[in-house]
Formats: sequence, C-alpha cells, structure tokens
Amino acid sequence: MGLQKIAQKCEEIVAAQQAHLLLWATVAFACGCGLYFSLNFEPRPLALYAVTGALISLTSFVGYKVYRSHDAGQYLLFIFLVAICFLMAGGAASSLRTHFLNTPLLVNTPQALMVEGSIREIERDPFTGHATLILEKIKPYNLKKIRLTSRLKGNPFGDVDLNDRVQILVKLSPPSRPVIVGGFDFQRYSFFQGLSAQGFVLQKPQIISKAPKNIFSLEKKRAEIHQRLRDQLPPHIAGIANALMTGERADIAEDDWESLRASGLAHIISISGLHVVMVAAPVFFIVRLFLVMIPYCALYWPVKKIAALIALLVCCAYVGFVVPSVPSTRALLMTGLGLIAIMLDRSPFSLRLIAFAAFVVLLFYPESIWSASFQLSFAAVISLVWIAEVTRNFWMRQKENASFVTATLLWFSASIVTSFVVALATSPLTSFHFQQIAVYSVVANALAIPITGLLIMPMIILSFALLPFEFGNIPIEILGFGIESLLAIANMVASWPFAIWNTPSWSPVALLFLTFAGLFLFLGIGRAWILSVPCLVMAIIFILITPQPMMHISGNGKQVIVKNESQAVLSARRSEGFMTQTALQHMDVTKFDFLPKEGRVEFKNKASITCGVNACRYELPFVKITAGKNMQALLEDCAWADVIITTEKFNPKTCEAEIFDRKRFYQTGAIAIYKDGDSITVRDTQGVRPWTTWRGQGVWLETPRRPKEINDMSAKETPIPPEFARDRD
Repeated sequence: MGLQKIAQKCEEIVAAQQAHLLLWATVAFACGCGLYFSLNFEPRPLALYAVTGALISLTSFVGYKVYRSHDAGQYLLFIFLVAICFLMAGGAASSLRTHFLNTPLLVNTPQALMVEGSIREIERDPFTGHATLILEKIKPYNLKKIRLTSRLKGNPFGDVDLNDRVQILVKLSPPSRPVIVGGFDFQRYSFFQGLSAQGFVLQKPQIISKAPKNIFSLEKKRAEIHQRLRDQLPPHIAGIANALMTGERADIAEDDWESLRASGLAHIISISGLHVVMVAAPVFFIVRLFLVMIPYCALYWPVKKIAALIALLVCCAYVGFVVPSVPSTRALLMTGLGLIAIMLDRSPFSLRLIAFAAFVVLLFYPESIWSASFQLSFAAVISLVWIAEVTRNFWMRQKENASFVTATLLWFSASIVTSFVVALATSPLTSFHFQQIAVYSVVANALAIPITGLLIMPMIILSFALLPFEFGNIPIEILGFGIESLLAIANMVASWPFAIWNTPSWSPVALLFLTFAGLFLFLGIGRAWILSVPCLVMAIIFILITPQPMMHISGNGKQVIVKNESQAVLSARRSEGFMTQTALQHMDVTKFDFLPKEGRVEFKNKASITCGVNACRYELPFVKITAGKNMQALLEDCAWADVIITTEKFNPKTCEAEIFDRKRFYQTGAIAIYKDGDSITVRDTQGVRPWTTWRGQGVWLETPRRPKEINDMSAKETPIPPEFARDRD
C-alpha cells in the first residue's frame, strides 16, 4: 500500500509537468550530449546506435501498453524510458557528428614544410603587428585547415587576398592539448572547428593563382568594412566596432578585454541573442510604424506579421554577414523562432521556443554543450523568460495610468531586476569556466545596455545601410562615440574595489547539480520547484569538497607549480607562461615565489623543497618528488622518491618511483597531483578520443632534416612509429 501511494504521488507530480514534458526531453538530450563528451574513451558507434534503436522500440511498446491499460506504474516507467531514449539519442547524435566531421589532426612537429592552400581568413593585429591567416584545401597533405601566425616585419603576407591560392614555407605543430587538468580542451575545439594544425610562416607566401575579381565573397566584404573602420576610428574603438559588425574580435586590445571581463560586459562584444534582438526590435517597430501610417495597409494588411517577416530577413542578413559561429547561429535561431511565433499569433516569450532552439543547436552542434557561450546564453534567456512570467502581473498593475516619468522609472527598475536575475543565474557558470565573478555586473549592465540598444546597435544597422554612400561615415562616427561610452563604463566599474571575485575551480558534478537546481526552479510546475533545494545542497557540498591539486606539471614537464596551504612556488620563471597563468587561476593563487637555482624553500607545515645543481627534491605531505635532468641524480632518488619528473628520456630497469619522462608526458599531457587521504592521486589531461593526438591518431608528417634542401622540401606521410601505434584491441 505504501508503494502504491508513493507511485500515486509521483504520478501526480509528473502529471503536473505535462505542459513542460517537451522541455525536459530537451534536458535529457542535452545530458546525453554532455555525457558523451565527458567520457575518456570513445564508445563504439554501431553499439551506441543499436542500443538507442532498441530502447526506442521498447519505449514504443511500453507506451502502447500504457495507452491500453492507464496503469500509473507503467506510465512512470514510460516517462523514464522516454527520458533514457532522449539521453541515448543525445549521445548518438554527438557520436554521429564526431565521426561525420572526422578532422585529421597533426600528430608530430615536423621540420619546415612547403604547403599550398587557399586563403580563407586574414587577421592583422594593429597593436602587436602580428598577422594570422587560415588556409584550407591543403596540398599535398591530408590536412583540412591550418592557422598560421606571422611575426615577420613589414607586410608579412605581401599582396595576398582572400581566396587566393598560395604556397608558403611553414613550421607546423599539433593543436594544443589542455594546458592543465580540467582546463579548456584546445584539441577538441580545433577538431570541431576543422583546424588540423597551427604554426607560423617562415617566408612570405608566393601567389600561385589570384581569386577571380568578379566573385562575391563575404570575407572580402568583411575585410572592406574592417579597413573602413580602421581608417575612420581609433584602433581600440575600431576593434570593438569590427567585432560587432563582422564578428572578428582579434583587434580588441587586451586592456579593453580585461576591463570588459571585470565589469561583466564582455558578452556585449560577442555576437549573441542580445545583438540579434537589438537588430530585430528597431526594424520590427520602424516597419510596423511605417505601415500603420498608411491607412490602406493598416486596415487590410497583417502589419504585425509583415514587420516580423522583414525583421527576420534583416536578422538573417546580419548573422549571415558576421563570421559564422555556433553562438551567432544559436542567436539567430532563438530570435527567428520568436519572430515566427509572432507571425503565427503566438507569444514570442516561451520556454518551449527556447527548448526547441536548444534542441536544434545540440542536434547539429552537440559539442557546444560544454562551451561557456552555450551555457551562459541559455541560462540568461531561461532566467529572463522565467522572471518575466513571474512578475508580469505586478508590472502590468504598476503601469496602469502611470505617467511618463513613472513609466520610465518602472522600465529602469525592471532592467535592474532582470539584470540581477541574469547575473544570479550566470555567475555560477562564470565561476566554473573562468574562476572569477564580476561583482558589479548588474550596475555595469544597467548602464551599458541602454547605450547598446539605443545607440550602438541602431548605428550598426544604419552603417550597413549607408556604407555604399558618401554620408555613410556619419553613423560610424556616432557608433564610435557609443563604443567609447561603453568602454568608459567598463573602465569605471572595473576600477572599483573588489570588482572581480576570484574563485577556485570546482567539480563538474557540482555544476550538474547546480544546473538541475536551476532547471527545477525555472521549469518545474507546482511543487516540483522543491526538488531544486536538495540539488542546490548537493551542489554546495560538492563545491566545498572538490579537491584542489597540490601540484600542476605542464605537458612537457618544464613547469612545476606547488601549492601548500596559501603558499605557491614555481619552478620555471620564463617558460610556459599561459599554462602558469591558467594553473594559478584554477588553484586560486594570486601570490607566488620562484624556486631558487640552489637553496631551500620551507613551508608552514614542515614541508620543503630543496634544489641543487642536478635536481630538486619536493618533500610534501604524503609524497616525495624529484624533478631534474641529471640521470645519475634521478637514479639515486629512485628508492627515495614516490614520483620522478624529467624532461629527458628516463627508463631505468629498476625504479620504485612512478616516472614521468618525455615519452610519458607525450602520452599524458599535463598532470595534476592530488592528496587522497594518506596517498596521492595523479590525473592527466588525455583520453582516447578522436580529437586526441597521441598513440598514432592523426597525421604524421616527416621531412628532410638537411637545411640545404629547405627550398625544395617535399614532405610525405609516413607510417606511425611502432612505439606510438594505438592498441586497437
């Protein structure tokens, strides 16, 4: 009897969610995508598809039985099986996307190569003078696209133009692996971006064939607008204007980036739903106002639907013009669904539209599930729709018979409330991905959003419309003034005390519980929101118990970072700068010291580091580590040390310590050492996935080593060396 009551209560809770079951189906699909990309191994595609198909068949059979019997227990089983089906479908869609894309990644770092390819993109940094280009259709190697950087003085790429076919002498390297354990996976990003390798140019490119002059190219149009903005606006203003008009953010000064991040305004620079909505809104209202002013159109035409259609076309043109990306595509999809809802006499502010947009994005780009932009944008939009539904009646009552001044104050108050809710919803995500929270983001957004919506975005629309004419410079000048005001707000807020709250890294499990806490709160109907409380408690527990690493070692073993209580010590002063900065941020360290070449460093808990000419000894709680290059010193410490770290090849016949040498680091990448009770746990950054570049996965290129042959090099693909051959069994 007790079980029947429990089943009945569960059925009542599930029945209350009937209106949002499709939303939870999207959540299950997203969980399947996230689970696939969290694995350290690649599931067998055929087995995954077969299990998914079998589950769909079983669910269909159970659904038929429920339809005939109306049994509560079978109904709950059916709902559970549907959720599992969507979860498996998410994993199957991710696997299909991975194996359909199949970007070949470079495995080794060969000698200089002479490559031939077509220029897809060209970026020139006005602050550093460096230039970057992306080549595609590479010959004679099995590479899809490569990104090349040039530090040659003067004009590093000569007179090359987009779509030109060129030949360049380059030095290539594989896409970077995660620089720290739990850090951003550059290899996976490159794999899904179609980038096979990165490197730098050694000589100016030689043009093999010029692109036809009569060809219409979006890249060329973007380059023309980029140059016009550069000619008319100061460099730091032109960089942000170019980001908003073409999607290229390479020209933004690093100081401006820091101010935007610290103030919580960095999202304004990235093309997102905010920008697309700000493009759609003025077009919609202006077209509607114009048509309403014509009596015949106002009486006989569906003015509202026509305005929505024109706004949709303008949004498509805007997103199609900027550099294609998953965030811009997602923004167009979400805004487009809202405009289509208007054309179908439906509400554009609907959680179902958001769920459908998320489902479509994950269906075609499942890799975006772990991206910060995907999580932040959907968290912001869901929280906005939720707060709008919760407070709609309140604002409607306040606006009744309100004067102009009162209505203005209400609008400003609503902006502050929505900014606060969005900041509250997105702050945990910024803490997880970037280990920092912009404390005054609500104030900064309350000041910056009106400038963006009323000045910057309208001037962008006018600039696009008037660029072919002589007076097209006027909106660009006004746009520059708006961007300057935006930067002034960012610099002001970033200069306030405690503008950034640095947080330590925490477990993805905590993020999962925190996400479901928000989903139960925003999507739950009736008493379902109560489920957010235990999820929130579990998230806090996992955040508090997330272990922090005692040590971070770079992927080549050159940089060793030790944190003991509040102290941190670095082994290398100049190398591995990006890795050092990222690791210190993840370890929540702001002050640190460097190891002496010879000497001793004492910690508060009697731990110490002793460095000599040949090696350094790390005597830490529950672990003893030796790091160095001298083989004799390392052999002597085999009996003393628990772990030996070296950048050389070190393979003694007998050694009790766990060894991380050059070959081991090639396999593992960066490693982190954690304290686990009275022992230690070593974690690395590498798994066996299609986007990992070790054990023979990818393209291995071999080139002649003699410098005199450098002008007529002909690299060839060779078999993978046996020691790196992947064990397929």
